[in-house]
Amino acid sequence: MKIKSIVAVASLAIALPFQALASGAIAVDEEYGAVFGTASGQASKWDAGRSALAKCVDTGSHNCKVAVRYEQCGAYVASWRFSSVGTGATKAEAVKSAMKGCTECKLVIAECEGTKSNLIATSAVR
Repeated sequence: MKIKSIVAVASLAIALPFQALASGAIAVDEEYGAVFGTASGQASKWDAGRSALAKCVDTGSHNCKVAVRYEQCGAYVASWRFSSVGTGATKAEAVKSAMKGCTECKLVIAECEGTKSNLIATSAVR
């Protein structure tokens, strides 16, 4: 009986979609109007951060930093003085988490793992 349970668990783990095990990240350069880069579908949070950072740097910015790494959803909010990040099971939860750290901030970017809208973009927050 134990062998059947182990085989069933192993089969389920193999059958899980790859996206369920993937990670995403958001990198930003706050000095130039909240320039950012995002990444998803990466094998680890480290890989996601590295990819998001590269996309941010590809915009021509030289002060990019990884703001948040996530397995489900991540958000970055900013004002002219402050910024904050959050994570959650949904975009709404990630934004709510980020806004707790900065009530005067506005949403700059929120992404979820597995979405197709992972674009390099700029946003005038200031």
